[in-house]
Amino acid sequence: MLRNAITPTNRYPGNSMTTNQYHEAVAFVVRERRAGASVLKQQFRLSDSKVQRYLKQMEKDGILSSPGIGGAREVLRQEPSA
Repeated sequence: MLRNAITPTNRYPGNSMTTNQYHEAVAFVVRERRAGASVLKQQFRLSDSKVQRYLKQMEKDGILSSPGIGGAREVLRQEPSA
């Protein structure tokens, strides 16, 4: 088996902590309906570059809209109903 192979569970760049942190950030964005870079930076103690990577990945995954006027993004995904 190849080491560092890309699989559905580790398709995001970085180690498993980064992958878990990305999924936690997604859950936060969907739950709170907020996707500001400063909010994610403070909540998860992320660097500017990592926040930008996460936001771009969320856009690719259909969770966020592309930046609108003033850079604001809309949260597209709804929280699952209980």
